[in-house]
Amino acid sequence: MEVIINPLPICSITGGLVLCEGASSELCATGTGSFLWSTGATTSCITVNTAGIYSVTITSPDGCSSTCQVEVIITDTPVCVINGGLTFCEGGSTELCVPAGAQSYLWSNGETTNCIIVNEPGLYSVVVTYEGGCSSSCEAIVIENPLPICSITGGLVLCEGGSTELCATGTGSFLWSTGATTSCITVNTAGIYSVTITSPDGCESTCQVTVIINPLPICSITGGTTICEGTITQICVPDGQGSYLWNTGATTSCITVSEGGLYSVTITSLDGCTSTCEQPVTVTPAPVCTITGGTLFCEGGSTELCVPAGAVSYLWSNGGTLNCTTVTTPGVYSVVVTYDGGCESTCSITVTTTPPPVCTIIGSTSFCEGEPSKLCGPEDAYSYLWSTGETTECIDVTVAGTYT
Repeated sequence: MEVIINPLPICSITGGLVLCEGASSELCATGTGSFLWSTGATTSCITVNTAGIYSVTITSPDGCSSTCQVEVIITDTPVCVINGGLTFCEGGSTELCVPAGAQSYLWSNGETTNCIIVNEPGLYSVVVTYEGGCSSSCEAIVIENPLPICSITGGLVLCEGGSTELCATGTGSFLWSTGATTSCITVNTAGIYSVTITSPDGCESTCQVTVIINPLPICSITGGTTICEGTITQICVPDGQGSYLWNTGATTSCITVSEGGLYSVTITSLDGCTSTCEQPVTVTPAPVCTITGGTLFCEGGSTELCVPAGAVSYLWSNGGTLNCTTVTTPGVYSVVVTYDGGCESTCSITVTTTPPPVCTIIGSTSFCEGEPSKLCGPEDAYSYLWSTGETTECIDVTVAGTYT
């Protein structure tokens, strides 16, 4: 009897052995004959979606059989989470990332790295593919926040010694270049002042202003501060500085004053800065000028004219420079008296002369012994003085001799 040995059928399984979670794979057995899978299926191919060991037995037409198996592994679905800032400030950007280590990345904007930089708002998605072909997708909405409005209000031109309040407009927190964190600051020096406004969503805007300080106009009153009664003086402040307003109502740089008092002026420069200064003016009373002395003297004689002592200087019309002067001729005599401070006073007086009286003795110049003689001077004289000592107009003489 002839014995024949039949070969075993070739048994092999093809198909995907690594599955992504939720996916399936078709396993196929190669060979001729009938098939019996460990799942009970009798087809040459089966579809599987769970992990495990799958085997198949192939029986050839001559009854020989072979068994082979494969292990199917389920890979977890990769996690896709977009990290990064989902908001950015106008004009800025943000970075979106998914975890590194995947096989490939495909973002909705066409980029293929795990991180991308975006500067436009919108919906961004990415498909992440891991080894084995498993993929996952995720998306995020990116919002662009507007920058806060930044502007500074307040006076930008100051006068020396003044101050101004600068205020920032906008919502959020404030940080000035001075270090202040309030919405308004007070400044009194020239320079550039800036403020950064940070909105509640973290966006920042910076704005600045320049503060200028103008000098005050020069206010200094010059001119006579003491005047003599009846005279005037001019007081002035530097010209060409803008406008002027004195407390007298005058609007010129110089004014003429004739009365004592406190004079003040306010100068307003072209840029609006003001300075005020004041100056007292004193009026010295005119000195009293009175000439004393004889205004009538005898011809050939003299008289002394005087004004009160104590003045700074004297000038008589006859050239005298003392407070008293002697005159020997009739006429009008005047004197200018100058006192401390330069005040002057003038007064005058008229001096006349009287001719000597006519002296004629009337009476007998001879008489008989024992009989007196009567001698008389001119009638109506002011006074008489005889050589005998008598003071009457007439005297009786009984002794010979010379009588005057």
